[in-house]
Amino acid sequence: MTTTSPDKTSATPVPTQTLIESDTQAVMDYVMAHLGRPPKLARVDVRQLWAGAYRVNVYTRDHAGPFATMTMSDSFFVTAGQGAYQSEPAIEQKYDRAAN
Repeated sequence: MTTTSPDKTSATPVPTQTLIESDTQAVMDYVMAHLGRPPKLARVDVRQLWAGAYRVNVYTRDHAGPFATMTMSDSFFVTAGQGAYQSEPAIEQKYDRAAN
């Protein structure tokens, strides 16, 4: 059996985790730029489903009653490709773009 050592002259690949974090941040920025910022924003959850496909859920705080809860106020399926994004449903500005 012959073994070969790795080629030390080849370029070092960018870690996958770094690419995913960068991509998900870009998708979140895209959604929030078009949707606006909900008053009482709690968090934005971006999950990569497969290459170029993301589920984006926007959560808001609700302080009704003795306990604080979160409600999913918006949800989108976003595909990214060739520098463009598409969303289902279409993202319409629902909130003021200024920070609350």
